[in-house]
Amino acid sequence: MIQRAFRPKQKGVNCSVEGCKKWCVSNDLCSKHNMALRRYGSTQGKPGIKKICKTCNKEFINKYEITGYCSIQCYHKTPEQRKKNYEAVKRYRSKYPQKSRASDIVNKRIKRGISLHRQPCSICGKPKAEAHHYDYDKPLEITWLCKQHHEEVHHCM
Repeated sequence: MIQRAFRPKQKGVNCSVEGCKKWCVSNDLCSKHNMALRRYGSTQGKPGIKKICKTCNKEFINKYEITGYCSIQCYHKTPEQRKKNYEAVKRYRSKYPQKSRASDIVNKRIKRGISLHRQPCSICGKPKAEAHHYDYDKPLEITWLCKQHHEEVHHCM
């Protein structure tokens, strides 16, 4: 077996960039800041570009040329994205009509406060739980499960 000779890290010597507590590799810098210095000429990494959000008209700084939105929320407010989302929901609901109907009934009952209230997970007791239907033809027969246990139940089926 061939052993490679790695240059040992300078133990006990921290990176010279303020706030970085990693060990030095070379030039009194850690590997992250050393690579940034070699690529961009600065230890701070790629310089940001000032842009104006296409949705809310706020000024923001981003490292990428193609981004035109200050946040994912602004991106989803665009008419194209709203239409894509609407179409996706429409396809899902037409593919699973029983599931959608059962979910609608439960959600309406919870919202109106009629005979259903959110309860903790029946397995672990976490307060945020989702309604799980064992049979979509009986929409009010539900078990309350947290996200983790809900996914486990569906993967076991």
